[in-house]
Amino acid sequence: MKKIVPILILTVCLLFVPATAQNVKVAVDFKSAKAITDALAKNKISEAEIEKIADLEGNRELIKKMTSLGLKDSEKVFKKTLREIIQNGKVGGEDYFKWNLVRQNLKEINALTTRIEREKSALLADLNQIISDYTPADLQADVKARLLVGGNSLGFLNDNDPALNIALHKIGDDFEGLKYLLAHELYHSIEAVGDEQRKQKLPRSNAAPPVNIANAYTVAFNVYNEGAATFVGDFTKIKNPLAFTSNRQAEYEKNARRMRQNFALFEALLFRAYHDPSADVNQLYSVAFTTSFEESGYYVGYRMAEIIEKYEGKAAIADLVNKNPLEFFKKYIEIYKKYDEPRAMKFSPAVEKILLAMQVWNDKL
Repeated sequence: MKKIVPILILTVCLLFVPATAQNVKVAVDFKSAKAITDALAKNKISEAEIEKIADLEGNRELIKKMTSLGLKDSEKVFKKTLREIIQNGKVGGEDYFKWNLVRQNLKEINALTTRIEREKSALLADLNQIISDYTPADLQADVKARLLVGGNSLGFLNDNDPALNIALHKIGDDFEGLKYLLAHELYHSIEAVGDEQRKQKLPRSNAAPPVNIANAYTVAFNVYNEGAATFVGDFTKIKNPLAFTSNRQAEYEKNARRMRQNFALFEALLFRAYHDPSADVNQLYSVAFTTSFEESGYYVGYRMAEIIEKYEGKAAIADLVNKNPLEFFKKYIEIYKKYDEPRAMKFSPAVEKILLAMQVWNDKL
């Protein structure tokens, strides 16, 4: 998110753009970002205006995300701190929504969104090139991409909503970095649509899997979900990185150096989830899929996707979108058993057994 000095962001706040991959259509929504950046150009604001800003779709999603991250009364905090920075020039206490950073980077936010408006056709063409080979040809989706300012997350989806949310305040004027971040989050939308289509074909059943299976599946699901998106939206492909991209590339490099430890950590988490029904799956998730340990689980899935593409091509990644994420692990295990691939980190026999045993629950997960 960015802030400083008002500049009209876009003449059009909601842009409908043609298909990216096959039948995937994307609408880009700037309304929430524009409302906040316009408000930051003022030194006073009415309660009615604050209410109207908070009620915009993108800002409602941002508030919901902050609630999911543990912020109590997040809507109240959103309104209170936004009013404070407009009237006082800064948030003096805990700046949960990062309004100070937004204000500091407002010039860059405006420059970035203006460039998006100017080069929207080329941007969508580039996104198409990045994701099309990894998307099932028969998948159809209308995806909304909301560009936001504020909060802790660079990009996120809420619940099962395929709409993606991108925060601009940490990106600077890095247009290429934004493109690959959009590709990452757009692929999550594609995964969400594929998973929903898969579940619609499953036989109806009231039988829920045991707690340990559900918890272990959560760990495995996120390795696939985040790993495949990290592979498709691969920041290492950017040749002339600006600051935001350089930071992302450093994360890739760090995780590449400790890949064996990342796999060992994943195995420990999966083993705990599977063998201890009392394990707190939210805590297990936080270890591997948040910035607490630099999202180590993302890069386990990234390496797995890399190996699958090497031996079976991009179509194999696309084919997994409509399948249970456990098939991702099955395919990876089949490949490293068949080929002598030094970059393939092998799972222990105990973890292989867990992953393959969970397959019997495919139609319940």
